[in-house]
Amino acid sequence: MMWPICRTSGKQSFPTRGAARDSRNNKRARDGRKAEKGYVYRCPDCRQYHLTRVPPEKIRKRRAS
Repeated sequence: MMWPICRTSGKQSFPTRGAARDSRNNKRARDGRKAEKGYVYRCPDCRQYHLTRVPPEKIRKRRAS
């Protein structure tokens, strides 16, 4: 299934945190151990969920600056 693209970030949007997590887990299963860990976050613009490689603690630091 192809999910919509966020107009602001250009990232694939997922309706739920679980759908984003499932997509991340499927990609890691396909790519094996070499796949980077993906993190799920809620987009403040489209209110959907996206995947990122940036750890949550680094995102919080950026927003606080």
